[in-house]
Amino acid sequence: MILDKPKHGGYNLKRGYYMQDKLIDIKNEALAQILQATNEKELEAIRIEYLGKSSGRLTLIIKKLPNLPESERAIIGRFANEVKQTIEEALKSQVKITNSERQANISKTEWLDVTAPATTPPEGHIHPMSQTLREVIRATNKLGYQTVMGPEVETDLYNFERANMPKGAPSRDAQASFYLDCRNSKIQPGEILLRTQTTNMQARVMEATKPPLRVLVPGKCFRVDDVDASHGFEFWQFEGFVVDRNIKMTDLFGTLDYILKELLPGIEIKFWSTYFSFVEPGIQVVAKCTICIGKGCPYCKNNGWSEILGAGMIHPNVLSFAGINPKEWSGFAFGMGLSRLTVLKNHIDDLRVLTNPDIRILKQF
Repeated sequence: MILDKPKHGGYNLKRGYYMQDKLIDIKNEALAQILQATNEKELEAIRIEYLGKSSGRLTLIIKKLPNLPESERAIIGRFANEVKQTIEEALKSQVKITNSERQANISKTEWLDVTAPATTPPEGHIHPMSQTLREVIRATNKLGYQTVMGPEVETDLYNFERANMPKGAPSRDAQASFYLDCRNSKIQPGEILLRTQTTNMQARVMEATKPPLRVLVPGKCFRVDDVDASHGFEFWQFEGFVVDRNIKMTDLFGTLDYILKELLPGIEIKFWSTYFSFVEPGIQVVAKCTICIGKGCPYCKNNGWSEILGAGMIHPNVLSFAGINPKEWSGFAFGMGLSRLTVLKNHIDDLRVLTNPDIRILKQF
């Protein structure tokens, strides 16, 4: 029932027709807001605005019902309850709708098709040193070399003495070493160190395996050295050696020519005679700098040529120390810095680039 407005004009707060108009406005406004709400948080805010116990808009109207004349109080009271019930039902209905929509969205985003092909994660980038090492292994494998690894923490016996560098030998001075602190242990000072060369594996392999042998030994080495464009205190090296009957220097020259042409196509090299305690005779291989093409640069110390490899015929003492008769067997050995080979292959002018962790640098190779 809708009450008539007074014919004399104006509204009286105590008259039911005014409250009825207000109830209609509240219902329409509440329903419009409820239909636009998209989540439970918004709906809860609407419920408090209209149905809150202390200051809800509908609640404030209901609190004024006792001020109405008795003849109007029951009619307006029933209408107010209908409005309240309509708002409550609309809130419940909208909560269900928003929940179902949210679940549908979750299902769409989280649903997993287990039959779909998997997404392959990025595998990263192979470091240029690792790339070079793989090429070295492939080149030597073609010649029948087997690759072995050795300890980085080594004894003085295998690092020096079995390589024909006895205690007090001047050749030790050329390889300033990192010795481990052995205090409070049974090990004598100066007996354990970080290996200075992969030559430490020659005696180990020859003691464990009878010739003929064709072996490649890559690994990390350590020497006390100033860090510059072509030197570092930590570096990678690879060593190759052969032990067989009737091995000659010509076999060494042919092997080096093949390996260097495989690793550095078009490189220009020279052989110089030199001295290494573990070979006799010894040779040194120098190459025209691939960075400055012989013009001179900081990497080659402005010489245009740089040392890349040392080699020679295995010293008879080294064979004897390993229990191999040098009158029956002979061999050759060669060693090269893997770091140095990597910079020559990739035209890098500073060894320190290889230890820079910046992925932008590594992605170039």
